[in-house]
Amino acid sequence: MDITQNVTKFIKRWNFLLIAVFVIHGAGPCSGRILINNLCKSDNETVSPETIFTRAAARAHSDNLGVSVPSSLYRSTLRKASAAIQYRGEDRKWVMVTMADKKVAEKVLPLTLQALWRLPLEQGLESINANLLLRQGSPGGDEAGGDVDVGSSSLDALVPLGPGASSGRNMSSLLVVVTWDADGQKACVELQEQGFDHKCVQDHLHELHEVGSTKMAAFHSPEFNALGFAKIKYLYNALSLGYDVMAMDADVLVLQSPFPFVLQQRAQLAALTERCEVVDPSMQLQLGKARHPNQNIGVMFARADGPVMRCVERWFGSMVAHVDYPRLWDQEEFNKVISSCAPHMGLRWHSLDNRRFVSMCYPQCGCTYPDSERELLTDPVMRRKHFEWSYRRGMPYEDPEKRTCGPSTWSDWVLAHFPCQGSLRDKIVNMGRLMEGYMLGEPRVIKNTEKVP
Repeated sequence: MDITQNVTKFIKRWNFLLIAVFVIHGAGPCSGRILINNLCKSDNETVSPETIFTRAAARAHSDNLGVSVPSSLYRSTLRKASAAIQYRGEDRKWVMVTMADKKVAEKVLPLTLQALWRLPLEQGLESINANLLLRQGSPGGDEAGGDVDVGSSSLDALVPLGPGASSGRNMSSLLVVVTWDADGQKACVELQEQGFDHKCVQDHLHELHEVGSTKMAAFHSPEFNALGFAKIKYLYNALSLGYDVMAMDADVLVLQSPFPFVLQQRAQLAALTERCEVVDPSMQLQLGKARHPNQNIGVMFARADGPVMRCVERWFGSMVAHVDYPRLWDQEEFNKVISSCAPHMGLRWHSLDNRRFVSMCYPQCGCTYPDSERELLTDPVMRRKHFEWSYRRGMPYEDPEKRTCGPSTWSDWVLAHFPCQGSLRDKIVNMGRLMEGYMLGEPRVIKNTEKVP
């Protein structure tokens, strides 16, 4: 009798567990992992069309095992664009990656490429005892580290570029532009025909919310949310293939090669700061040990190292976990995830020097402060004070009435990122003004001063 009762209890318990499993996994087409399935429909208005689109975007860039693996076309495009750089005994392959729809490819990307095209790929490397690596017997050109599989032993066949020699490559040749529709790809290819050396690859999986729109994706719109999943996938896949990556938004003007600064920094992951504030680029960002700035992911430098890939993978996972949050933001998820992941993984996570790597969200003409103020970052008393102490008003306008900035302001800039500009037209106009002023050595209004004083 006791045996019968025990068997009955055992069966009841297992029945309960089986029912629980069916409830969790079988509650409907929008439950569990299928939360991001693009087949989910709005049921009694409990799921909005915007949420359905964001779920579909997450699903487009992942599968049940994680981030979608790179296509053969993406792999070959990265290989063709890459360049090998030798520094402190390490030979590493680098690429630059950005994204563009039709409107960005037509209006913004030409400015981005004009800036990059001016810069020799080897610029500044000799000054830090770094070398661009070439195939033996090659005078330069596309042989400058290109068409070499990172995972193979073929890197051993590369030799350093000689002192004062030219590779024949410019920095636009390092850039991979990922487009999302036929019109965007066509616009990207037409820029190649104009003489720029970037590479174009179309991601057919990314769905545009409003094909052919002439407006930027509104902040927290479904299309804006979708961009985050795409950005992380392109970065993660490039890292997984062994490439160190400069991931950048298209609205970035590179004024001089960033590599002499980034290589010396020795960070595994580094990004812009969201605001003009005191930072120490040589300092690892670890919670509780120094003031922690919010970072802007419009420009990131990431090494293909284990800690980086582990934390980037968790970043994508956090995006998926919060896919139904209407104010989902890849940058916010980045700051939350990396700040908690970095200490556990021993990740060398840094801020870029915001006096050289500049955001147009900063007030006035870029960011400025003396090096001596960096000592306050680790001062226990200052860390307990309100964070506003570290913010700075930036470098004053050259002409306060016209709100112009000039050569004395931007002479040390490595690059400028153009968020906080309002409309796409404002972004294009101000990028053009900075490029023109930089080339002519003349002051210009280079930001939307109504939005950012």
